[in-house]
Amino acid sequence: MESERSERESPKDSSTDKKPSDDNNEEMSFSKLPHEPLRLIFLELPIVDRFRIQRVNKMCHAVSKQSWLSCKSLTFKVDDWGYKYWSKGGIDQASFKKILKRCSKSLRRIDFSSYYGPDKTKLTKKNGSLFIMITKYCPNITALNIGRLEVDAKGIECLASMYSKLTEFCIGKSYAIKAEQLSRPLTLLFRKNKNLQHVELNIASDGKCLLELNPAVMKKLAVVNGFGSEKTICLALKKFKNLHSFVITNYANYADKRQFDDKEESYMNVMLKAIRASSQSLQELTIRSILFNTIIDSKIFVYFQNLRKLVIEGDAVKLDLGIAIEHCKKLTCVNLFLFPVTDDKMASIMRLPELRELHLSNLRKITDAIFVNRMPSLKVFSCIQCPHLTEAGLRSLLENSSENLERLTIAECPNINLANLSNVVREATGSRSNGPLLKILVKQTDELLLVVDKIVTRLSDYVELVEFVYE
Repeated sequence: MESERSERESPKDSSTDKKPSDDNNEEMSFSKLPHEPLRLIFLELPIVDRFRIQRVNKMCHAVSKQSWLSCKSLTFKVDDWGYKYWSKGGIDQASFKKILKRCSKSLRRIDFSSYYGPDKTKLTKKNGSLFIMITKYCPNITALNIGRLEVDAKGIECLASMYSKLTEFCIGKSYAIKAEQLSRPLTLLFRKNKNLQHVELNIASDGKCLLELNPAVMKKLAVVNGFGSEKTICLALKKFKNLHSFVITNYANYADKRQFDDKEESYMNVMLKAIRASSQSLQELTIRSILFNTIIDSKIFVYFQNLRKLVIEGDAVKLDLGIAIEHCKKLTCVNLFLFPVTDDKMASIMRLPELRELHLSNLRKITDAIFVNRMPSLKVFSCIQCPHLTEAGLRSLLENSSENLERLTIAECPNINLANLSNVVREATGSRSNGPLLKILVKQTDELLLVVDKIVTRLSDYVELVEFVYE
């Protein structure tokens, strides 16, 4: 009956349902959208989706091509690629070549530090062919991080021969080559690139390449201790007077126990003393030692009173944190990972007058007692794999610092009941009537997981709970 009624509709009634004209369809079509906003949208898509969308039609292909030419940076985070590329054995050179050709001269930065693949040589192959390809298609690179790649001397020599305008270069541990084989090519690379401002040398090194760095422009430096080249490294460190950030890592125990200039002192201490020339400019300091005990003299921190950020990583770092913090009252960010700190030592951090960020990860000895102090300046707090922290502690944190707190991250803390978290947050922030929006992020730490969704719950006008959903 309904179909019969529609067939007997009057011309007047049917006119109201008249289909839009072809002209209207053309005006409303996707192809008529302006290219510029589409280019910006395409630029935000994961790499796999940018390849897919260019097959939709000619317009999408043209806009996608424009978006690739606007790409300035390329990383290997799973979220940036849009799929678990490591599950297929990694990324091969043929696929990577397609991306380099699309980005071409616009690409300024490539970061391999988050690259993961069961067979890393699938990408690097041999004889430095990856670096030859990069220099061929992307001649304007200024920042290169090859932290997770297996490299060879020929690859570094290729970079040295092609690039002279690098401002950032980072290299990680390579198990396929001996330190002395990289000494000469790294020396050539640093000698040619006099504008290097950020260098991370996380490999065994004789230190000679560091002597080629331009001390007038160097801002960020990371070195490894414990391979018998500390004297040379210290000689280079004493030349730098404008360092903004310094990272020192202890990988070997045998060298850190040897005498240095007839003094029984750890090389970590000696190298920290060597950067005293940068004591006025140094704002970020990172100390790492995972496997081998490294005793740090807390009094050394009297030279670093202008520090803004302190990172300590490793259960082998032996440092009286309370004394160190007393010398660094200007700290705004503290990051502790696997450091055997206790509640009483944490109190010195919580009382820092300008503390803005506090990141705690894998701390086995701290409890909810660390939150008794009021922290009105705190804006960012994260607790990751801290087994003795509970939602009661988070309540104290929110009550003592809720005015300015903007982000609270919780990851894999077994005694924080996520089911009760919403109620705890509502009660603790109930009196909040102004200030910034507080985002509470519930996530996991595995960088190989792919985020497929975020569940956002608005708990109040000023509080938002975000739960990450992974594939």
